[in-house]
Amino acid sequence: MSDVSRTSYRRFFEMFYVTSGSCPSLACPVVLRPKSLFIDRLPTGTGEKVLDRSRPYLIECLNVKIRILGCYGGVTHYHRVTSFLLDDSVLLDAGTVSEVLGADELKKIRAVLVSHAHWDHIRDLPTLADNLFSLGCRGIALAAVKPVLDVVLAHLFNDKIYPDFTRIPSPESPVIVPFPLEAESTVVLEGMEITPVPVSHTVACTAFLVKKGGKGFMFTADSGHTERFWKIARKETGLEFILADVSFPSRMEDVAVMSGHMTPTMLRARLRSYGLLDRTVYITHMKPFFCEEIIGEVASMGEKNIRFLEQGETITF
Repeated sequence: MSDVSRTSYRRFFEMFYVTSGSCPSLACPVVLRPKSLFIDRLPTGTGEKVLDRSRPYLIECLNVKIRILGCYGGVTHYHRVTSFLLDDSVLLDAGTVSEVLGADELKKIRAVLVSHAHWDHIRDLPTLADNLFSLGCRGIALAAVKPVLDVVLAHLFNDKIYPDFTRIPSPESPVIVPFPLEAESTVVLEGMEITPVPVSHTVACTAFLVKKGGKGFMFTADSGHTERFWKIARKETGLEFILADVSFPSRMEDVAVMSGHMTPTMLRARLRSYGLLDRTVYITHMKPFFCEEIIGEVASMGEKNIRFLEQGETITF
């Protein structure tokens, strides 16, 4: 990790989180717990913080709630682009946020995971940062692997395209704190184990494995021909389901391959190759004007475990 990344990482912990010791290494699982969740004293004879019972404590709940804010590969009057809200506090991509969540819901957000820097996955980062500033929220983690994080900081929060909220309202207490992740290294964020997995796309991109209480799901993000994701999915125990990118119908496989996406037949081939046809798979990221064709094609396959994400639904496991 670069010196800049280490400094940002350490500053993130010191400003907003408590840990069981010194600033841990990204090579090990990291437990992030907001300081506001704890009373500032230790019970006699123990090394544990006392919980502030007036506040929600997500680690005590073994279920994960996934709210589908947007799940399409484009925007129309109905279709919204990708963003999933995990346990009310962590956003998985930020394509659709502020137009769906109210002020009280926005205040609960503690981190944003970004798979890659394409517009439809970061579209609402500017409005989110602006709204969080207005609501008095500080220290929201912007978490991604360094190649993705670098692009977002250089080309979005750069005082040219949009104000740099990593320095607003002050460098000491900004709205957004960059939080670099390392590929296939796990962090524990708001009680959930988060592991980024590199996938093949047209830009630097990671899938995510999210686990809690021994169960979890995987999200391909935007992914075409890739192997590592499916190898991990095959060996992962407690995997409840997979959220898989299917952007185009199979007749457009050449376009899908060129743009780093999948078709129904490409997805089924991956599931068959890795022995995953018995796993529940939710299709996401369909291009709005191909939805009907993709849905019909999947229906004709007869694969009962392949389903479709529905915008606005909530999945719990």
